[in-house]
Amino acid sequence: MNKKKDEMHELIGVEPRILRKYYVMLVWFKDDVLENLFNMKVVPIDIPDDVELLSTKYEVMAMTINEAINQAGIIDKARKMEMLTAYHEVIYMASEEGKCNYDYETIESFREYMIQESSFTDFFLNDPTSISAYLVDNEKLVTNKTINNAIKVTENIGDSMEEWLKNNDNKKDKNS
Repeated sequence: MNKKKDEMHELIGVEPRILRKYYVMLVWFKDDVLENLFNMKVVPIDIPDDVELLSTKYEVMAMTINEAINQAGIIDKARKMEMLTAYHEVIYMASEEGKCNYDYETIESFREYMIQESSFTDFFLNDPTSISAYLVDNEKLVTNKTINNAIKVTENIGDSMEEWLKNNDNKKDKNS
C-alpha cells in the first residue's frame, strides 16, 4: 500500500534568550474611555476634572520589547474585565441616592442595556492612545531623553510663533 505523503514535519529547537524586566505604559484619553464605557462624559468613579490622561504602568518579564508590550496588553484586558464586573456598583450608588432599587431585575436590566449599547465591548476593546515600553534598567535614560526632547521643542516655540505671525501678516497684506 503506497500512501502519498501530504505533510512534512520538522522539529526546530529554539533556545530562549534571557528574560529582562520591562516597564510598559498604556495611556488613554479620559474622555475616550468614559465615552466608551458609559457613553457620557460623567463617570461614577472619582476622577478629578483636570485629569486628561489615564495611564497604567506594567512591569513584565520578557525576552523582547514586543513580547513585553503583548504581555502588558493581555494583563490590561484582565484588569478591564475586573472593572467591567463592577458595573453593579453604579446601580448601588444610584440606589443609595434613591434613584433606583438595588435588586436583581434592575441589575439585569442595566446589564442588558450596556450589552445592547456595546459599552462593555467598546470599553474592553478600546486601544490605548499611547504605548511606551523600555527596559527597567534604562528608566533614567528614557526619562532624561524625554525631558531633553521636550525642552528642545519648547525652546523654539517663540521663534515658531513669530514666524507664523509674520507669515499670516504677509498673507493679510497680500489680500488687501
